[in-house]
Parts: sequence; structure tokens; C-alpha cells
Amino acid sequence: PSFQLRIRKMTTRWGVNNVTKRIITLNSELIKKDVFLIDYVIVHELCHFYEANHSKNFWNQVSIRFPEYSKARKILRS
Repeated sequence: PSFQLRIRKMTTRWGVNNVTKRIITLNSELIKKDVFLIDYVIVHELCHFYEANHSKNFWNQVSIRFPEYSKARKILRS
């Protein structure tokens, strides 16, 4: 199944997945970041189609697809 991708300026998040409406929105400021970080945010949001929360199972899904996710999270939070 397909989904919509939107880009807009956001002040508190790098990405959002509206699972019900199947819309992923990415922060336009991501374009200024390293591709490694952009890839992480995209994988993170896509994994919400498997798990709509941040449960242990969600993070397992992320780690399968992006093993260095914790490094990317630290960089984005700093």
C-alpha cells in the first residue's frame, strides 16, 4: 500500500507518521543534515507502519533496518 510524503518546516520534530491517513511528513530542515541522519528519520517513520508507537518492538524494527539508529538519535538530539 502506498502513502503520501509531505515536506514542511517543523519546530519540534524531524518527522511524523500519520498511520491512519498514511501520510509521512518530514521536516524541511532535514535537507541540511547528513544523509546518514536523513536515512535514519525516513526508516524511523516507515517503521511506524509496523508499530504505531515507540515500543520495544518498534525499536527492534528500526534496529533491523538501521543498526546505527542510536548514534543517529544522539546526533539529532544534540
